[in-house]
Amino acid sequence: MVVKTIDDIRQLIDPQGYIEALQQGRNQLQKTLSSLVADYDLTSDTPELNEDDRKVALDRQMSVLRDCVWRMEEIDRRLDNVTSTPNRAERRRSRKD
Repeated sequence: MVVKTIDDIRQLIDPQGYIEALQQGRNQLQKTLSSLVADYDLTSDTPELNEDDRKVALDRQMSVLRDCVWRMEEIDRRLDNVTSTPNRAERRRSRKD
């Protein structure tokens, strides 16, 4: 049985589909980030947690917030790379000229 790598699988998808998926993922992360910030604010004010538990919960939530922001920035970087780099056909045409 042939084992396909992620690069093998990536070659099967349509480049436009990849771009659309990145854009949709970024939009979803934007909504998720809004919810995470609201949850962070509510956790910091809840009377149900003692100070030690609150600190642990807030540290965990901050880690998730930072990861979400990193993912959004990485998507932006990848979108910039994909949209600013000429595709293979464009590069081939420019070489013929």
